[in-house]
Amino acid sequence: ETLTIASVIGRDFGLDQLDALIEDISQDRLLDVLDEALSARVIEELSDAAGRYQFSHALIQETLSEELSLTRRTRLHARIAESLEGLYGADAEANAAELAHHFTQAETVLGKEKLVRYSIVAGERAIGSNAFEEALVHFQRALAAVEGSSPSMGEDQGIDEQTATILFGLGRAQVATIEDTQAQEAIDTLIRAFEAFADLGDAENAVAVASYPHALRPNSVGTLAMATRALDLVSPDSLEAGYLLIRHGGALAAEKKDYDGAQENIDRAIEIARREEDRVLELLALYLDGGLRYFRAHYREVVEKLNPVIKLAQSLNELQTLALARWLCSLALQQLGDGVEAQIHATAGLESAERLHNRYYLVWLLNTNAMLAVLRGEWKVAQEFTDRSLAESPNDFRALSSAALLNLQVGNIEQSSEYFEQTLEQAPDILHGSGVERTFAIMMIPLFARVSGATDRVDAAETLAKEILSLPSSSNNYMIWARAGLALVAIQRSDEESAIELYSSLTPERGTQFLSPVFCADRLLGLLAQTMGNLDDSETHFEDALAFCRKAGYVTELAWSLCDYADMLLKRDGGGDKAKATSLLDESLQISTDLGMRPLMERALSRRDILKA
Repeated sequence: ETLTIASVIGRDFGLDQLDALIEDISQDRLLDVLDEALSARVIEELSDAAGRYQFSHALIQETLSEELSLTRRTRLHARIAESLEGLYGADAEANAAELAHHFTQAETVLGKEKLVRYSIVAGERAIGSNAFEEALVHFQRALAAVEGSSPSMGEDQGIDEQTATILFGLGRAQVATIEDTQAQEAIDTLIRAFEAFADLGDAENAVAVASYPHALRPNSVGTLAMATRALDLVSPDSLEAGYLLIRHGGALAAEKKDYDGAQENIDRAIEIARREEDRVLELLALYLDGGLRYFRAHYREVVEKLNPVIKLAQSLNELQTLALARWLCSLALQQLGDGVEAQIHATAGLESAERLHNRYYLVWLLNTNAMLAVLRGEWKVAQEFTDRSLAESPNDFRALSSAALLNLQVGNIEQSSEYFEQTLEQAPDILHGSGVERTFAIMMIPLFARVSGATDRVDAAETLAKEILSLPSSSNNYMIWARAGLALVAIQRSDEESAIELYSSLTPERGTQFLSPVFCADRLLGLLAQTMGNLDDSETHFEDALAFCRKAGYVTELAWSLCDYADMLLKRDGGGDKAKATSLLDESLQISTDLGMRPLMERALSRRDILKA
C-alpha cells in the first residue's frame, strides 16, 4: 500500500509526503516499510536530500500505479494534491508543476480551479528559466481546462482575464518551441491574448503582449495590426511606445516590405531609448537597424552596425538579441566571402541559441553552421549539424534544404531529391508567397537540374521567380535571389536574350555569395557572360570567382568554379586555353576526389577525356 501511494506521487517521493497520506501507521513503522523496499532494491535513497527516495526503475513505479483502478488512482491524486498543497504551505507556488500534475489527474474529483491556477504559475516559472517545452505543456493544459478543448484560433467572445493570461503564456511558449512552418500559429495566439486584454480595458497587459519579441517571417500576418492598435494605448513618446515601435517597425518590414517606414520607427525608438536611458530598448532598435540593412543587401553595413550590438548584448546578457545578431553577422560575412569571421559568429551564435533553449533560433544557427561546413567540404561536420537541425524541427525548410544541398554535393542524388521534395511538401509557402523559402526553390531547382540532369521543375522555378519580381513590395535580397534563380534557368537553356538582361541586373553583386543555396556571384556572372557569347568577360568573372573562393576558404564552390571556367576555355579554344583548362580541371578533380564530390568528379573526368581526345 505504501509503495502504491508512492507510485502515484511520482518517480521521486519524500518521507514527509507519505507520512501525511498513509493513515494508522507511525513514522517508525513507515521507515521500516521503506527499509524493506530499500533492501529489496525496489527503491533507493537520493543522496542529495534526507528523507527523499526514488523508484529504482520507472517501470516499477508505472506498474504499481497502473494496477490501480482509474477511480482509485484519481482519488489518490486528489488526496495527494490537497495533502501536498497543505504540506508546502507558503511554498506551494515553488512546487506548482508538481501540484498542477496532481490537480490535473484529480480534475473529475476536485474541479479545474486549482489545476488552472497552478498550471499558470508553473508555466510562468518555466518560461522564467527558459524551459519553454515544459511551459508549453502547462499552458496547453490550462487552456484546455478553461475552454474545454484544444485552443481554437477562431473569433473569441468574452474571454476573461485568466484565459487571456493563459493565451499570453501559451504564445510565448509557442514562439520558442514551434516549427518554422507553424510560426503563424504562435502569432495568432499572441493576437488572441492581446485582443482579449484590450477588450477588457487592461492596457498594461495588452501592451506587454504586443511588445513581446517573436520572429517575424516574410509571410507572417497580424503583428502589424496588433502593434498599430497597441500604439494607440500608450503615450507617443513613452518608453512603452519605444518597445512597440520596434515591433511595429519589424512588422512593417516583414508584412509590407516598407523599409523606409520601418527605419522611421527605429529612429524614434532609439531617440526614446537614449532619452530614457533604456539600454535594452536601444539594443533592440540597433539590432533591427542592422536587420533592415541585411534585407536591403547592404552586407558591409550589417557587420558595421551589428558588431556594437553584439558587445552591448553581451554586457546586458540579452541572449536572444545576441543569438540573432551573431546569426545575421554570420550570413552577411558569408556572403562577403569572409569565411573565418562568418564561422566565429556562427559558432558563438549557436552557443547563445543553445543557452536560450529557443528552437526557432537554434535551427537557424544550426543550418548556418551546416552551410559553412558544406562550403568547406567538411561533410561529417555538415551532416552532424543537419541531423541536429532535423531532429529539432523535421519540417523546417532550412533543415531540409541543408540536407538536400549536402547530399547533392556528394552525389546522393536520390536522397537529395527526397529532401527537396519534402521541402516543397512541408513548406507550402514556397508555392505561394514571397518569402525566403520561395527564393530557395527558385535557385535550388535549376541548381539541382544542373548537377543531376533532372529538368522537370525548371519551368516552375522560372514562374516563381517572375512572380516575385512582379511584386510591388519585396526586399532587395529576394529580388536578387530571384534574378539569380532566373539566371541559372537561362544558363540551363542557353537563353542568350534572358542572360543579357540578367547579367546587367546581377553585375552589382560581384564579390558576394548567394545563400539560397550557396553559389558564388562571380561564377554565375561568368556563366551568364559565356551564355551571352562574351567569353573574355566570362574569363574575368571566373578569375574573380577563383580569387573570392580561395580567400573565403569555400573549397567546394572553388572546385565547381574551376570546372566551369575550364568549360568556357574549351569553348573559346584560344591560344593557351587548352593548357589552362587542363590545369583547372586537374585542380578541380583533385579537390572533388579528395572531398568525394562524385558529380563534379565525373564532370571533370569527362572534360579531361575530351582534352585527351
